[in-house]
Amino acid sequence: HKALYESLYVFGDDDDAELAETLFKRAADLAEAVVSLEQDWGLPARIRFTEDGAEAGSEIVDTTAQWDYIAHLTAGFSFLREREGTARMLARKRPELADELDEFVDRQIIAALDYQMPDGILIRELELADGEPRDAGHALAGISRFLLGAGEGYGGSDRFATPGNWDDVEHETVERTRALYATLLEHGDFVKEVLIRAPTE
Repeated sequence: HKALYESLYVFGDDDDAELAETLFKRAADLAEAVVSLEQDWGLPARIRFTEDGAEAGSEIVDTTAQWDYIAHLTAGFSFLREREGTARMLARKRPELADELDEFVDRQIIAALDYQMPDGILIRELELADGEPRDAGHALAGISRFLLGAGEGYGGSDRFATPGNWDDVEHETVERTRALYATLLEHGDFVKEVLIRAPTE
């Protein structure tokens, strides 16, 4: 959606700019629908859209799917990243949604730390109903997207300290941020030592 509305807005005419705004509104509504379905331990693996709104379309939390989605919000040419000279739809049209999504990302990082890593490393699946592990295996794709989504997205709320802001935050926030850093490093080591093996192994 972002690639479409940014291209229309930046390179198109007035009619294209109007269409770009329509596409942005749809993307924003979808993002709000996803946030409305979050649990303390994650997101449903699928979402069903009905006339009455969004509802869970799965009974599991698929961590690869969840962190793939969050990476699309936070990393690279993502929904939350806007620059001067582009459409800047979030800043101009829905600034409150940007704040809501920043909060959502930090809450889901905490969900991962509290529920999605019972052995210290991101597992594949949890039960949506209660957050209990369903598949305790580890997926390279899920861990990679977690590293990207969490590493790029943390600190949008006051739950984590950003690199330039460690002096004026509460001790609990600093400790939570240190724990996140340690977790990211542990996942990097796990990928290198366990999931990526030499051909002879």
